[in-house]
Amino acid sequence: MNTRIGRIAVGALLMLGLGLAPGIITASVPGGVDGISEISLPDEATPQTLVGSLRVVVMDKDGVPVPSVEVVVYQHHQGSWTYVARTSGTDIDGIGLIESLEPGLYKAVVGKGYSEVHKIGYIEEGKTTTVIIEGYRPAPKMR
Repeated sequence: MNTRIGRIAVGALLMLGLGLAPGIITASVPGGVDGISEISLPDEATPQTLVGSLRVVVMDKDGVPVPSVEVVVYQHHQGSWTYVARTSGTDIDGIGLIESLEPGLYKAVVGKGYSEVHKIGYIEEGKTTTVIIEGYRPAPKMR
């Protein structure tokens, strides 16, 4: 597409409204512009942030999955750990999933005080990283 037609195409898109499809901007031009009645251009204006996920598997000292455990996730940034998210609790298989994490170093923490256990994992773009926290023991219940 030469520069003049490209400018006309962009102008037509702006004047007539945009039809969006994944990765493509399209517009139909009533009657056409310079013989062009439909325009499709790559959507370079839409930034794509690639994220990953962290799957945390919580097991007790015997290797049995532990359900209903809250997992708190921190990201390592500029020398310190910053809170990012928490799960409502692991599922029946002891798994908690935290999605939409930017690439980087993360720490998953379960328990509090003396029963706190953590594991560190690196999140890559478009991938799910699994960390296994073993040896978790819930704090004793107060009576």
